[in-house]
Amino acid sequence: MRKGRPLLPQEMELFQKALGIGPHNFWRWSSRTRNFKLLTDGEYVWVEGSEEDIGKPKPLNEATWWSWEFIREKLKELS
Repeated sequence: MRKGRPLLPQEMELFQKALGIGPHNFWRWSSRTRNFKLLTDGEYVWVEGSEEDIGKPKPLNEATWWSWEFIREKLKELS
């Protein structure tokens, strides 16, 4: 079982920016992430309680985990 900690404010900001979370879709993401109860171990970000899903493929619109590598790539695409 993975041990995680809550995202720091700047990590949450990067997560939201990389995944395009804004006022237009905030509530959908809030519901999907259990009100942004996100944890990280430095390698992955996941919705609290869904650590068993890490590594299992899911459609992007149903994902409950993301790698920091994926998040960094999304941020590069935005730059």
